[in-house]
Amino acid sequence: MSLLTNITDHLPDGLLTTARSNPGASWTALGALVLAAVYLSTRSAKPKNLPPSPPGKFLLGNLADLPRGPEEWKAFKKLGDTYGPVYQLSILDRHLVILGTVKAALDLLEKRSAIYSDRADFPMVGELMGFNWTVPMQHYGPWWRLHRRAIHQHFNENAVKLLWPEVERTNTVFLHLLQTDPKGFWEHCRWLAGANVMSITYGMDSAPTNDPYIQMGEDALGIASRAGAAGAYLVDVLPILKYIPSWFPGAKFKRDAKVWKATQLRARDGPHAWAKQQIAAGTARPSMTSHLLEAEIDGAPIPEEVVANSTGIVYFAGADTTVGTMHAFFLALALFPEYQITAQAELDAICGGSLPTLHDRHGAGKKRMPFVEALYSEVVRHYPPLPLGVPHRLMQDDEYEGMLLKQNALIIPNAYAMLHDPSTYPNPDVFDPYRFLHPDGRLKTSEEMMDPRVVAFGFGRRVCPGRHFVDDEEWLMIATVLYLFDVRLPEGAPRPSEVMCSGIVSSVDKFPAEIKLRDKKREALLNEAYEREKRV
Repeated sequence: MSLLTNITDHLPDGLLTTARSNPGASWTALGALVLAAVYLSTRSAKPKNLPPSPPGKFLLGNLADLPRGPEEWKAFKKLGDTYGPVYQLSILDRHLVILGTVKAALDLLEKRSAIYSDRADFPMVGELMGFNWTVPMQHYGPWWRLHRRAIHQHFNENAVKLLWPEVERTNTVFLHLLQTDPKGFWEHCRWLAGANVMSITYGMDSAPTNDPYIQMGEDALGIASRAGAAGAYLVDVLPILKYIPSWFPGAKFKRDAKVWKATQLRARDGPHAWAKQQIAAGTARPSMTSHLLEAEIDGAPIPEEVVANSTGIVYFAGADTTVGTMHAFFLALALFPEYQITAQAELDAICGGSLPTLHDRHGAGKKRMPFVEALYSEVVRHYPPLPLGVPHRLMQDDEYEGMLLKQNALIIPNAYAMLHDPSTYPNPDVFDPYRFLHPDGRLKTSEEMMDPRVVAFGFGRRVCPGRHFVDDEEWLMIATVLYLFDVRLPEGAPRPSEVMCSGIVSSVDKFPAEIKLRDKKREALLNEAYEREKRV
């Protein structure tokens, strides 16, 4: 019994919550796990040239070393500071290889993408909760490529230019919401991210508050993000647990997964069904759904399942990752008002009496507003929305710098560590937009200072297909808010925390802010723009 007790000390919190109420059944289940662990740990000799690793515990390897929240990516980085830019955590027969530098990520995930582009099976999120349909979780192969090609038609660098008018219209409605209800900025950011993707993917307008479709998407991605965090569920380490019946003591995760699966499928299928109804009635606006239902790839119609999956993941991911950067931007303005003043002066000089547009950004290039670009880049760097990326799966044994990387290893790109690497970004824990600028104010090239979006949007063949759209959407919100509003902490309010929540997608915690229009001229400009852009 003492050995079993010692093992449970290293299991994730909540795994054996029923042990006290039904100890016989729980210890029987745990005994079976121990026998499985003994078998797995003895069936093969450990190679000597694996990546460096913390010393493992008997039977369970590095389970006790697996970081958990809050901000588990910082603990992963700390392990990397000890064991090197490429190190390994082994739990039974599963290997997690953590990449802590951009060089390692580019060497493996970019240059060797042919064998590093698969996804691992995550029994909890993928199978039990049913998220295997999502493009980020699909295995590398023809089915995944078909989805990527469908998405690429609408979100490649040239195609997103056709979306600018709708992005600018939705952003103007957001600015109006900010004007009329500044205290609700947190929820307005969620509305903006959700409304953009609902309009573009389904041709649907979103209610300014309590929109049911936006809420469904948030609910689905929220449970996926929490359940997919490293170490959240032991079933992802011991897949055999997925076969235990849902009534079994300790199997609450299976009962939860059943409820959550229904939630996320409603979020995918509901908007798709709505768009089809509009198309059938002849009242649909042009959208990604309407186009894909009529489009072909290689001379064949696109299967409707692919259409629903492709639009569904745009709806999910676009509404979730984007809002984290928007919230972080408002936090940065509240904490560092001196940068807000500098950015406003630049926008005033360039835009004069007109709201910033995406043509202002792309028509004359980023050189026109280098500080705004630098501020945006620093928000992405300092508060990465996916701090641990999404794990890749190694498809065959590989060798890297004398280390053996085993087939089926999970390759985790620690985006936080890369974006806080002092060799790339001096004083990385300091929020400083000037790191992206020359002393004369010119924007540094990507060769002179790495663009953090290189890391934030992922690597290799698994890079985010919507990155160009997201980049423009976020920049426009940032530029227009800076041009129109002052953002401050309320007088006497405590300094907000910069701690980011755990999960695949992360963001800062909600905080109060005082948001006011800068002057009457800007108020009139916004009112005029809103009357012009609002959809009757």
